[in-house]
Amino acid sequence: MAAFQSLGTDFDCKTASLKCFIQNGYNSEAASEAYFNRYPERRQPNMSIFGRLKENLVEYGGFNKPRPKNYRIQDAEDVAINVVGMVVRK
Repeated sequence: MAAFQSLGTDFDCKTASLKCFIQNGYNSEAASEAYFNRYPERRQPNMSIFGRLKENLVEYGGFNKPRPKNYRIQDAEDVAINVVGMVVRK
């Protein structure tokens, strides 16, 4: 994703974005402001990124949509629960 290409790994930026989104009650506007305040040196993601990250975690078990073959929904749900748990704990 082009929105996450400067300062910090792609995974770190997405994790930080998701954490801001959760901590701000799933409000994209508030999450965007919180992300800017915490990481002013990083390129700021579009507000639509926050909801998309959560959607992809819930639907696919990762930050990105997987390739269609060999994909199981139950595995995705388990991964999403584990990832969200890790983000909330930090």
